Amino acid sequence: MKKCLYFHFWADIDTSPTQMEIIRSLIQNNFQIDLIHETRDFLLPPDFPKDSVKCFAVSSWKNCAKETIEFIDEQQINAPYSFIIAVDMQGLYVALPHSKRFNIPLIYLSCELTFMDELTNEEDIRLKKIEIQGTRIAQLIIIQDEERGNLLAKENSLPMGKFIYLPNSPKDNEKVYTNNYLRKKLFIPAGKKIVLHAGSFDTWTHGEELLSSALKWDDQFVLVIHTRHIPQSGDFVSENINRYFSDKIFFSTHPLPYDKYGEIISSSDIGLVLYKQSPTKYTQKNLYHIGLSSGKFSYFARHGKPVIASDLPSYQKIFKHYNNGLCIPDIQSINDALLYVEKNLSKMGHNNRQFYENNIDIKPFINKLLQSIRKIIQ
Repeated sequence: MKKCLYFHFWADIDTSPTQMEIIRSLIQNNFQIDLIHETRDFLLPPDFPKDSVKCFAVSSWKNCAKETIEFIDEQQINAPYSFIIAVDMQGLYVALPHSKRFNIPLIYLSCELTFMDELTNEEDIRLKKIEIQGTRIAQLIIIQDEERGNLLAKENSLPMGKFIYLPNSPKDNEKVYTNNYLRKKLFIPAGKKIVLHAGSFDTWTHGEELLSSALKWDDQFVLVIHTRHIPQSGDFVSENINRYFSDKIFFSTHPLPYDKYGEIISSSDIGLVLYKQSPTKYTQKNLYHIGLSSGKFSYFARHGKPVIASDLPSYQKIFKHYNNGLCIPDIQSINDALLYVEKNLSKMGHNNRQFYENNIDIKPFINKLLQSIRKIIQ
């Protein structure tokens, strides 16, 4: 059995379609995965056999090398790794020495783009320099689409031949269905149209502005906020739950496992895909060019739900071609957009499903990735 050493240091691995589908596909193709991650709770789908995915938790990516050196050395001696997958700069920082030391082929998975001219502290600049070095050494770079690939290639001076595209999209569930999960769970009255904001809920996704706007929406709409983390006392979500108590706003605060997440999406009527740029390392050009790296957008497309999105170039282009959503210039424009989409709900939802089938069904992309991996480890 071939073995993969996988470094991931974000809390969202079980809400990342890209990574869940990579791991599932490797398992199905008889790969053993040693997953190195920070000590945070996440839920791997139950069809991931425990003997196929071995999880090794570390206190932080900064301490990873020290905490895993004995484990990795022992594994490498007993059954050498065929390749390494490193996620983002932090994963590459830890993976690069092991790749060099044992001459293990390296694959880089870019989920978040960073740019040297947007970094302000020394640690991030140091990590970026390591990313540049590591991407030049890596045999393969996985990124969501050509737009983001071109940006990373230019930023790190890389040949485009290294890239393989993998949209951040779940596998097809083979049928579009609708259920009443959110209505039953949150006691939403029949006849109300559910407008869903799913995933990260914070200032960079227009959190409080969205809640304030929803109070003024037409009475046929209600807003549901579904968060991937259970709110903690004093955090952004819990404070806003207390502040915005209304029959127009509902909070769903108990995350579902990866393979059940579609139940939330399918029980909505209209999806929100909102991003707010701000001067931090991940919320400038990374958001402006978010493209097919938005998991929430791909879920709404899979389930045939029309979307209202921030006015970004990638969505402008998609909506112009498919008529599957609307871009809005600001949060105050959501109500008018909702009224338009509601009148065209079935058609726009059907069009978004067509967009999924034509462009981001992950199966053919995964097949190409597996072919590339086999070539690397021959």
